[in-house]
Amino acid sequence: MPQSFARIAVHLTFSTKHRQPLITDAIAGELNAYLIGILRHLDCPPIRTNTATDHAHSLFFLARTHPLDFVIEQLKGSS
Repeated sequence: MPQSFARIAVHLTFSTKHRQPLITDAIAGELNAYLIGILRHLDCPPIRTNTATDHAHSLFFLARTHPLDFVIEQLKGSS
């Protein structure tokens, strides 16, 4: 019997605490690279990440080995 294949793309948006404008241009590039590194470490292939002054966006494929809440916890907690 052939195995089924599922690929789930997730668009995650999360904000800074109290939506304070804490993400400056000076750290935005490093933060994006850091988010990509976390996603790769979790075997969630990143498609695109981007940040604004008070929030971040990540578009990635969800790994079959981790539940979504775990991935969100790792991204938000680590960044």
